[in-house]
Amino acid sequence: MSLVPLTENEHRFAEAFKQFRKASDQESLMKQWIVDDLPKVIHSNPSTVKFMDTNVIQILGIGSGFGNMDMLIFDVFGNNNQKVNEIVLEPNKVEVEKFKSTIKSLDQYRFVNLECLPETVESYMARNTSRKFHFIHCIHVLYYVKNPAAIIEAAYNCLEEGGMMLIIHAAASHGINHVKNTFGAKLFASPPKYTPNGSQLEKLVHDLGYKYSSDIINAKLDMTECQNPASQNGNLIWDFITHVASFTENASPEIKGAINDVTKSEFCYRNGGKVFMNIDSSVLIIVK
Repeated sequence: MSLVPLTENEHRFAEAFKQFRKASDQESLMKQWIVDDLPKVIHSNPSTVKFMDTNVIQILGIGSGFGNMDMLIFDVFGNNNQKVNEIVLEPNKVEVEKFKSTIKSLDQYRFVNLECLPETVESYMARNTSRKFHFIHCIHVLYYVKNPAAIIEAAYNCLEEGGMMLIIHAAASHGINHVKNTFGAKLFASPPKYTPNGSQLEKLVHDLGYKYSSDIINAKLDMTECQNPASQNGNLIWDFITHVASFTENASPEIKGAINDVTKSEFCYRNGGKVFMNIDSSVLIIVK
């Protein structure tokens, strides 16, 4: 049986992503970074302080999903009594509808106007040449684009002078990115292209001559349930790690064994009878 990419099954993707979020501390640590560190980064850059006085902040959210990170970013600007217009690029209709309904249900985000476009960042950048933004965020999204370097350059060109772009991406120690790059050719008839890690993206940004700073968010994924083939939760986590819909059901014993061996590699560790995968994130803050 041929393996189906997880991104081609929206509901399965949503279920797998939900289980990934439960089993990892990645989201809570990213939220903490946005709440604690993003305001400091904005106010420490003189060129970005000026747009904090703008009445309406223009934001581009690339792959916003359910909007969990977007809402924290809204809080950063809403605390300054500013209005926010955000264009949301999110092809997953299940996730974007949840985002829209959440915003509508919360009075605290009445200052936010969403324009949700069910398309990829590639298609948007191909047709958008004039609209500018004060803030662009791209959080764990560049795995799904064919040419991350081209998207970074295109997004940079969409920034206002003094605008800021936030990229959060898999660090070199990130186990899921390692699985994708190592086994992608064995999983899919049309294998995904190699995805650079955060250190490689940082070198790219440096070579482009952009002004930037960087940080690291150390996080882990609890893979203990993945060791039990009968665990539905574990199977959903395997789906997210491999980006294959129903991976444990449809993959060959050979490929399942090879990928499971990653749990014995430097990308994973054991502690207190549990198995964890490193899912550290690199943070890049680019200022125009």
